[in-house]
Amino acid sequence: MYICRDAIDRVPHRVSTHHAGRDQSRPYRIAIHHDVPPGISMNQPGRDQARPYNPSTYPFINIHPPSQAGRDSSRPYNPSTHSFVNIHISLPNTPLWEPRPPIESYSWHPQTITHNAQLLAHLLQTHGKQEGLAPLASLLLAQTPPETPLIRMALPMLRILIEATWKQDIEQLQTATRGLAGLGPGLTPSGDDVLGGFISILTLLSEHISTDSTSRKHLAEIIASTAIGKTTKISATLLNHAARGEVAEHLGELIIVLSFDDNQRLLQAANRLLSFGATSGGDTLLGLLLGIHALLNKTM
Repeated sequence: MYICRDAIDRVPHRVSTHHAGRDQSRPYRIAIHHDVPPGISMNQPGRDQARPYNPSTYPFINIHPPSQAGRDSSRPYNPSTHSFVNIHISLPNTPLWEPRPPIESYSWHPQTITHNAQLLAHLLQTHGKQEGLAPLASLLLAQTPPETPLIRMALPMLRILIEATWKQDIEQLQTATRGLAGLGPGLTPSGDDVLGGFISILTLLSEHISTDSTSRKHLAEIIASTAIGKTTKISATLLNHAARGEVAEHLGELIIVLSFDDNQRLLQAANRLLSFGATSGGDTLLGLLLGIHALLNKTM
């Protein structure tokens, strides 16, 4: 794990990052061992140790270096003789997060997916931000979307993407990807966010909801590999993860809730996704809906 030095500076009893002979321009490296106590201490004078730590009252964490045999504990810790700091982090009530949602643990019914997709399209049309590609949700409701330069460039490529996915036309799929990758401003442009949501559905749900029951995971990998060099490094990395079914927590939660017959939970999960980024949440949701559209063999 690498921690920026300015982050360490915010810790009141911090460990010095100045090592003799160390290149100070490089990030300070800390080795974290979950089984080596005591690393992080919540001990503040006067605090009832039987009560849970309250960050609103005691907002700082003290980092204590490991003990060194024969060292004068009254003197400051000298990292030049000890390069690593052992930290013990205890989060007993925090569930582990896995980037790949447990799709196989749920039942996937086409009728439920279709209903939920329609509900999400209405939500996106109403609450999606107009600056990105979210307004294209109108097409999923047989309505005409507003016309912007970004939408004019993206729409033909999205139509090709959907058709090529259903027909498994690799050449057309690559054409669509090259037209969408890097389209729009920002570190993760709108075209990339749409592709991210789209290939997440191909990877995770194609075996479960495709009208022809055919897996299209390989198409997700083709899209991700085609996007390399056409967009930002961070977008290319995220697309690569999505092609493996590894998605952000809020997107994974929404994908799982798609299998539920529970409108309230569905909308809660969708609104959480929509709140992400400037336009990224809405664009990702559009990609998710287009992925479902493609697997159900629907045109746009």
